[in-house]
Amino acid sequence: MWKLIIKCHKKQLQAIKNAETYVHIAGMHTRKGSRLKATKNLEKETWKWAARFSHYIKTQKAFVSLLNNWLLGYISEELKTLDEADRLSPNRIGAPAIFIVCNDWHNAIQDISEDGVYKAIHGFASSLHHLQEKREEEHRQRIKTEQLLKDLEDQFEKDVIVAMQEMLDEQKATHQEAIKLANDAASDCLRISLPPVFETLESFCLENLKAYEKIRIPNASTSR
Repeated sequence: MWKLIIKCHKKQLQAIKNAETYVHIAGMHTRKGSRLKATKNLEKETWKWAARFSHYIKTQKAFVSLLNNWLLGYISEELKTLDEADRLSPNRIGAPAIFIVCNDWHNAIQDISEDGVYKAIHGFASSLHHLQEKREEEHRQRIKTEQLLKDLEDQFEKDVIVAMQEMLDEQKATHQEAIKLANDAASDCLRISLPPVFETLESFCLENLKAYEKIRIPNASTSR
């Protein structure tokens, strides 16, 4: 399973690196608010992803620790005097294989930290929040530009037209800058904030793969 997941994250990371390096999402004519809503929903789900991932890993560790401690409670007093390596040796314990498996499982995953993955997902969510702010600002500036243009079309006095044209030119420049900042934020999400998510996921899965490979699975003859 871990090998398959690692392979999947490698392909995801490569796809991101091969993607277009600069993203153009602002200034495009789309249904009103559709892109803003999509960005907001993505940010919301990413925050949930970070929290649930961390909660899942912590819960798994707690469960394995509880199960291991419960099983150790059934080891005889004589075996408890032995070193852990001897006590949980398939040839010494004289107990079902679950004792060895759970103890190895407990020891294997306790030192594997999910913090790197959590921080990477958290960073991506933060960059999405920044993007959302820039998209909202671009949206506001676009509305101002469209309103000034509409007002200018309704004017007939030459002096007023000249003054409003200057205002419109300034507003267009402000809007163009807002478009650039929004596109910069979108590009940073793809180029800077997203790759670490899959890099840390790949590293996390690789650590788990190595750890799980060390878990002893006694066969019927050695667990008797």
